[in-house]
Amino acid sequence: MASLLGFEPIDVSYGNTGLDGVFYNEKIGRYLIVEAKGGKSRLKRTQRPGGQFSHRWIKSRLDDLIDANRGSTAADRLREALRGDIMPAMVVSLNLRGKTGRLKVGIQLFDPDNRRAFEYPWSGF
Repeated sequence: MASLLGFEPIDVSYGNTGLDGVFYNEKIGRYLIVEAKGGKSRLKRTQRPGGQFSHRWIKSRLDDLIDANRGSTAADRLREALRGDIMPAMVVSLNLRGKTGRLKVGIQLFDPDNRRAFEYPWSGF
């Protein structure tokens, strides 16, 4: 889905950060944060801090990702982008049932400097 929008995965090790993907679009100079769900899987509102894919959860996981990849060019660029750049955050859910399936995509903006940008906008995910 991200590649259809012109985004490519950044070259980092995700380890145990909980993030499914961080992508970059060189043409527009923007990052995209992605959470993928499959089957009946849903975002966990009890995931700390703040519920999975909440503003605090994303910020915490991005900080963990940058720390785990300290010194890499990709992590350094992401750290710089977090100094005020607004990033789209996307949840993609695919539920396949036999010959049919359902794809849901939700996109919100993640503002690293504004803790109240959104707390939990992901109804239906």
